[in-house]
Amino acid sequence: MRPNVVILLLWLVLIYAIDFTTAFIFNKRLQLPDTYSGNTPYKGLGFDSTNITVPLRTQRDIGLNVTIDRWLWPAIDLKAAYFGNDYSAQKLSHVEELMYMGYRRLVVDLYWDPDRHTWQLCPDKLPSLSVPQKSKRTDNNNNENRMVHTATPPSPTTTEKLLLSSPRKSHNSVNSLPTLSTGHTVNKLVPLSQEDVNIGQYKCAPWYTFQHFMDSVNYYVTATDVSTAPEDTNLLFLILNLHQLQSNNNNDNNNNDDDGENESLRDILRSAIDSTYRNTSRLYTPDDLIHDRHNLTASFGLTGEEDQQIIVDPATGAIASDSAWPTFIYLMQRDIQLLVGFGSIDLPSDTNYKYLEQDRSTIFNSTQLGAGWYMNQVNLTNMEAMGWEDCARPANNTYVLPMENNETSVSLPSLQQPEPDGTVLSWSWIYMNDHGNNPGFSYNTTMKAVQCGYSPYFLKNNYTDDNNADYSVNDTAHLSDNILGTIWSWDIGEPKISSNPHCAMVQRWNGRWRAGDCTELLRVSCRHKNNPNKWILTQTYVSYDRAFSACPDDYVFDCPRIAQQNRMLFQELQIDLSQNAPQGDEMNDLFHHLFWINLNSGNNGSCWVVGLFSNCWWLTNNVNLFQKLIRTSAVAGVIVLILVGIFAWIKCARWWRYRKSRIRKNFIKDLLARREYTTVPA
Repeated sequence: MRPNVVILLLWLVLIYAIDFTTAFIFNKRLQLPDTYSGNTPYKGLGFDSTNITVPLRTQRDIGLNVTIDRWLWPAIDLKAAYFGNDYSAQKLSHVEELMYMGYRRLVVDLYWDPDRHTWQLCPDKLPSLSVPQKSKRTDNNNNENRMVHTATPPSPTTTEKLLLSSPRKSHNSVNSLPTLSTGHTVNKLVPLSQEDVNIGQYKCAPWYTFQHFMDSVNYYVTATDVSTAPEDTNLLFLILNLHQLQSNNNNDNNNNDDDGENESLRDILRSAIDSTYRNTSRLYTPDDLIHDRHNLTASFGLTGEEDQQIIVDPATGAIASDSAWPTFIYLMQRDIQLLVGFGSIDLPSDTNYKYLEQDRSTIFNSTQLGAGWYMNQVNLTNMEAMGWEDCARPANNTYVLPMENNETSVSLPSLQQPEPDGTVLSWSWIYMNDHGNNPGFSYNTTMKAVQCGYSPYFLKNNYTDDNNADYSVNDTAHLSDNILGTIWSWDIGEPKISSNPHCAMVQRWNGRWRAGDCTELLRVSCRHKNNPNKWILTQTYVSYDRAFSACPDDYVFDCPRIAQQNRMLFQELQIDLSQNAPQGDEMNDLFHHLFWINLNSGNNGSCWVVGLFSNCWWLTNNVNLFQKLIRTSAVAGVIVLILVGIFAWIKCARWWRYRKSRIRKNFIKDLLARREYTTVPA
């Protein structure tokens, strides 16, 4: 084999070695748990077990056409359940793990320092800062001169280098700690020490700001976007609780902005989150929602036939709504991955942070995303006291009712209508929290809350089996077990992976699903065309492919798309048992207690779809697969092209020199052949 070919092959091997090493380092950086260790039926399974990843992915895929306000979004309060008193660099460096565990809503408490003009996660005042000096420089993004406070920071520690590293060029060194992208004065304030410090009851990393937190969020959304890892792509919600620290300025000059420009939350969010490969934003904002609601047909694809509270513009005929939310697939088609909302805001009236109104164009208010006060209305303690008898009545004087026609609900019994002075909540963005409950959510209570239609909101700092168990403050593995209770679809150990086509059946005894042979003869689950909560069961037994024509008029063969719909189907199964119970030996026949739902695997056990001849959206996007390949090895590909060019140039140069030499030799040979020589005798 020629030497240049050997060298090229070695370079290709090196490229793939670099990719493998990068993936290895990435996993090491995250330090995700190897196995689930909590007291659940999944105990001992690996973090990437298909008995967990496939059910969670199935729940995502079957709900593509459900509006996002009715989805299941497990939430965690970072201050209460993750940080506690530990805001050290080590604890901060692992916050990204929560997103990979499956938490979809992170409640973040931010503290405005009126002296430093910056947002931080540490709940106490940070140490004094080095005195900045003003210098003038020209920004590379525009030609405006800006006054920038500069100070020489000490060398960062290894942990800080890890946290400060980022795919964004503007945040890859300590010297780029300030992250504003506005055309005004920027404060570049660097702590005297980069080491963790003890401040009152807290241990904090002084240099860590909200910008660094958003860099971790950016790591997650870019690593799991549609073009990179569509099988793992999901939405992420951030809820920001805003507080202000006490000022050290005795002259009470908090309103004086002469010392620098405030860090706008809007600017931090927009500068930290990378755009998509199509150069569009990953953020879905209130302005986007307002625009989409003005014409539902052009945005969400609604025609007015759906059960929506719609308004028809008489001038244009456009269908509009004040309450409609996009579906999950609508956001995925636009590469949207992040929504940010306000929770509680307790900034003083004289705060020197002046950009709340500006932020509202990017950050939803607490009412829109059901955050803040709304997330704390339904409590696990009260629901347990009610005995879980009525999902729509989580407390004596609290009721959860449909507020819009498009909301599905477990109906209230006629004798339990809301009292005049009762608290009435909507099923939209509904949460159940475990505040005040000891020991908080367990696997069973989480599953009960989810089956009722509530998203769990975790507020405890320890979810281990033994509340008195000793564990490292930086150990977050116990938090991963909480997500297991959100699996409402497939039963334990299901679906079984097989190369043969399998179809889904719902079990009468627990309402969970199992995979089986599509040729079995079973009764069929049928959903009403206009009411996703209304189900009936056929009396005839058919195979899966015959189930599509087995339902009566006004009903369709379908599967539940959200947990609440699955609960309603389960109730229908129990009613059927009391009215049409099998007799004699048939009572013990398994197939009299299994019913078809519209879900099958085709030839891929990890991809479950509704309907025949379908495929998972994340398997058919070949363009995204190519984009992933190109983006993953872009630098390596450029290196290969340069090397190939060098080898080609060397080879062409050799060939050209050889050609010129051969021409010259032939010319001299021909010249000598034409000359006549005379021999002179001695």
